[in-house]
Amino acid sequence: MSLATSVSVDRLYKPLMAGDTVFVTFSPSKDVWHLGIIVNVGRDSVDAYIFNGQAAIRRTGIWHEDDPRVRDGDPAVYFRGVFKPGVGRVGQLAAEVDRLRNLVIQLQRRLDDVEKRIDRKQKQ
Repeated sequence: MSLATSVSVDRLYKPLMAGDTVFVTFSPSKDVWHLGIIVNVGRDSVDAYIFNGQAAIRRTGIWHEDDPRVRDGDPAVYFRGVFKPGVGRVGQLAAEVDRLRNLVIQLQRRLDDVEKRIDRKQKQ
């Protein structure tokens, strides 16, 4: 893998996290997509549980559909699985939880300051 390919591959996989949803296909025609949940993110592929009707299977080494190594129509590439990110993003939700947690901490500090000022004024 060349350096240019490595850099472009990194940008595809770096934002992904375990728990993110993906859609996976094994068909070069991309006519059938299966829901999957990422369980591990590597430097150049992901591992996911894929739900294909009645069963869940775990596949490793699944490539992003925009990965330069994915060539449309090459069955060997699609045999391993090709994915596109799903709509649910665990990372975005985690960031929102962190933001709200920090906001609660800031508001608690402000409330504590206001209570202290009220106590001081009542004692005077």
